[in-house]
Amino acid sequence: MSNIFMKDYIPGYKEIEDWPIEPKKPYRIVEVCQYRDGGPQGGTLGIYLAGKKGKTIPFFFDKILSRLCYGEHQSKEEAAFIKVGCSFEKEIYDAITSALEGTNIMLSQSNRIDVKKALEKAQVYSGT
Repeated sequence: MSNIFMKDYIPGYKEIEDWPIEPKKPYRIVEVCQYRDGGPQGGTLGIYLAGKKGKTIPFFFDKILSRLCYGEHQSKEEAAFIKVGCSFEKEIYDAITSALEGTNIMLSQSNRIDVKKALEKAQVYSGT
């Protein structure tokens, strides 16, 4: 796999355009983390997506635009924006939507609502 991180969109901020580890369907959201770090969206919202084999991949919605990003939190070194318009962006939106609609979801109703709202805002930002 080529280097999945790009540095040409926002100076100083990495972007990612491919799965770091591609999970196998069906997708599940195994954890939701609401950080109390301020911002117009009420704080960073983190999610852990898992596939059939159980490997988790961290994503978060940033606290300013609710933009979907890779990593546990924006303060972590691996954090990266997901490149707008790339096929990975569509795949991850579809994966999160699939996980929210799945029958094996283990999230509270409150967490489901938070993730759905963040996902809708992220999709507005990306134009999808």
